Order: sequence, then structure tokens, then C-alpha cells
Amino acid sequence: MQKLISACDQSTQNGVRDQAMITVLFDTGVRVGELVSMGIPDWSDRVVQVDGKTGVRQVPSPVFPIRFRKLS
Repeated sequence: MQKLISACDQSTQNGVRDQAMITVLFDTGVRVGELVSMGIPDWSDRVVQVDGKTGVRQVPSPVFPIRFRKLS
């Protein structure tokens, strides 16, 4: 995972976005399709509302504060 994250160019908005997406995928275990369909309202109090192939479910989000700041 470190190699994936370090390959993201932090000097560009796309690189910051890519790093955030990789981090969320790793930390929550959601599918790529579920991640790209998420919106800001889906995140609340360390729980992510996921609308996926198996229906709507809540996934605990162990996104640590330092990572969460990068997502903001």
C-alpha cells in the first residue's frame, strides 16, 4: 500500500484525490464502484453509508484523524 500511496503526486489535486481514494479503499474495504458513488452526506461519525451490489449498508470507517484531514 505504501508504494501505491507514494506513487501519488501530492503537488497536484489529482494526486491528492488518488491518495485519498486508495486510503479509503484500504481502510474500509469498500468496492471501487461503491467508493466512486459516495458523497459527503454518506460520511458521518466514523461510519460510511455504502450503497453497493448487496444493498445499502453501514461500514465502520477506521479513517484515522490524520488521514481524514487529507480527505477534507
